[in-house]
Amino acid sequence: MEILCCNEPVQSFQFSDFIDIIIAILTFVLAFYVFVYQKKQDLKNTKLEWFKELIIQPKLETIYLFYDNIGSLKSKINSSDLTDEQKIKLIEFIKLEHSTLRKSFVDLLQFTTPELFQEIRNNLDNLIDSLTIAIDNDELKLNNENTFKKEIESKIQNSHTKLLALIYNFKG
Repeated sequence: MEILCCNEPVQSFQFSDFIDIIIAILTFVLAFYVFVYQKKQDLKNTKLEWFKELIIQPKLETIYLFYDNIGSLKSKINSSDLTDEQKIKLIEFIKLEHSTLRKSFVDLLQFTTPELFQEIRNNLDNLIDSLTIAIDNDELKLNNENTFKKEIESKIQNSHTKLLALIYNFKG
């Protein structure tokens, strides 16, 4: 009977093996983190795409129509001195257009995106306030091309640009 015995040294656990295990564990943890983070990003992007597709896209025409209608004020101002009745009609027209846009678009945002709702509402309210003040100001001759551009048209364009920027820069 022969007993076999190894004279070879048993390989001991070395420091480099320990480092390899640590690197493998860290790689696994990092891969798991990236996977979870990417899933969250994908979900957020999907929600944002649905939001823009279901709420924003169908209402773009309404937004453009609002600004086109408000921009038509020039044709409604015939004289340098507006009567109180003319001012009231112009202000009512502006408020009616504002109300229409608010009911058909802005109010949809109130519960889905409260921050965006607030910013858009403030933008539109500031526009309506500045147009109302300009129309009600007896010292302004709104039938003058330069005065109209400065007091009405530029404010409409700035509001329109800001509204579109708010919508397209919204990240959810």
